[in-house]
Amino acid sequence: MNSVPEQLFDSAGANIDLAIDASTLVADPTVREWQFTNLQAVKRFPKPFYNPGTHTARIYATGLNCLGLMREVRDPLLSYWVHIDMKQAHLRIASGLWDCPEIRDYISQHPELWLDFADFAGVPLTDTTTQAIKDFLYSVEFGMERDNVVYHLGLIIGSERASGLMSHPVYELLFAARDKRIQRFYENPVLIDACGQEFRLTGKTKYQRADSARSLLANEAQGMEQAIMHSAVQYAESTQGSDKECWITVWLHDGIWIHCDPQFQELHIQGIEAAIRARSRGLLGFEMEVEVKRPSN
Repeated sequence: MNSVPEQLFDSAGANIDLAIDASTLVADPTVREWQFTNLQAVKRFPKPFYNPGTHTARIYATGLNCLGLMREVRDPLLSYWVHIDMKQAHLRIASGLWDCPEIRDYISQHPELWLDFADFAGVPLTDTTTQAIKDFLYSVEFGMERDNVVYHLGLIIGSERASGLMSHPVYELLFAARDKRIQRFYENPVLIDACGQEFRLTGKTKYQRADSARSLLANEAQGMEQAIMHSAVQYAESTQGSDKECWITVWLHDGIWIHCDPQFQELHIQGIEAAIRARSRGLLGFEMEVEVKRPSN
């Protein structure tokens, strides 16, 4: 990622004014100021640099960069490139790691999944409610206790609605499968993630071990995410030096932005999608689905 040619980021620099305009629409003045400060750093040097994370397989961009922007501000900035990400990545990954195919069955039967959650909770489907439902669904996967989910989600959609949402079939499946996975950590305290990194259950007290087990949930999911998405890097690397080069310009965990000659755009979309599907089939036993957003210009 750090070897991507800097000139590929000229397009992001050209879109900086679009992103600044988007940042002026941020309601919270503190957040709005932070977005503007971040954009000034991106304007000076748009290319992000990445370092390995600590106690995780993930990589993270360092310093002020485009990945620190809100989605509403980041999207205009990066709109020149194709955006590819895994659909409902962590929900599907959890269903595989925790041996719960019923979650995938429910997803396949409810293609408008976030609308289904919103309807069940009795809230309108807005950007705010969608993001809140996603965030706290993934918080369950990373070990947040039911009462904490209800409390924090309730601050956004109301406590009664948040409490009611916990009886949604997917939430019930997640809590049950997660608890079984945590129990297996207690029985076998060593985790080797999909990237080959080793993590161990630690702690002397009940609460310390419970906290460590929750960390292992995140380690396992993030390792699988990284291993699957690395197939896209390998695909892009296989094109370099040819007349059909594809570069991954920006990486955000389960999503990437790619730069290529527009005449080869569909070729590379298909190539990356095939790579992700093949890798997930090999690691999880089923194919992850991919969402694609093509450039707006």
